[in-house]
Amino acid sequence: MTLDSLKAGWQQLPHQSASEARIFRQIETKKKEVFATVRRKLLMIPIIIAAGYVAWEAFDLAQRPVEGILLVAFAAALMVVNTLLFYSNSRIAKNGSNLLGSLHGMRRQFALQSYLQPLIVGLLHTCWLYAMLSTIVWTTSKYWILAGISVTLIVMLYFSFTYWRKKERVITEMIYSLQAD
Repeated sequence: MTLDSLKAGWQQLPHQSASEARIFRQIETKKKEVFATVRRKLLMIPIIIAAGYVAWEAFDLAQRPVEGILLVAFAAALMVVNTLLFYSNSRIAKNGSNLLGSLHGMRRQFALQSYLQPLIVGLLHTCWLYAMLSTIVWTTSKYWILAGISVTLIVMLYFSFTYWRKKERVITEMIYSLQAD
């Protein structure tokens, strides 16, 4: 068998290659899901502000240290900025002149989010804990409660990290699939 006959035989096989149009449709569908999630997060900002006001009154945040409250506000603002930047960068995901370039851009965004999102959420929760717990009298049982909260936070951050890594892995598999064709 010659190389040409092998190539012709290969091309005659039923091929389930993902066409660029189909992959673009899949990307657009996924982008719509991502945008819906991001929009939901952005719509929650007024709710968070209202909850902040209720917390101010309910937890006597006026009695808490000012630097703790400022750290919470900074971390919350950082989270909003990160969400807005991810949203705006996702809207122009077609940074390449072809599908492969777009997928590489999306993969970089998801890789960045896999580190940034858990880091910012962890910072926000740590600042909140500092603001809330800085004025209490510590006992052994309160240390155990804090340890439980810390373990729960670490597990949540791990799940967030793996969530974004999974999204990046899906994009990477699409890239490899296209490069193989």
